[in-house]
Amino acid sequence: MSESSRLREQICERLRDRIIAGELRPGHRLVERDLAEEFGVSRVPVGEAIRILISEGFLEALSPRRIVVRQLSRRDVVQLFDVREAL
Repeated sequence: MSESSRLREQICERLRDRIIAGELRPGHRLVERDLAEEFGVSRVPVGEAIRILISEGFLEALSPRRIVVRQLSRRDVVQLFDVREAL
């Protein structure tokens, strides 16, 4: 696995964990620039991580520049854990 792939996966994991733990609440807006600064990385791996989390159902793109934490039902959470376990 390349360094950029590892970095992207680490960011995904940290954001997933924060969403599941309730640190990032439904409707919370994620700003790529702010996350890049927080994680000490460029915007590229953050943008890639955001796209992955959108595809996994953790985040929702309300517009190209407005990404928010998606409201998850219990069923969604169970399905997401099943998917993560399968990976």
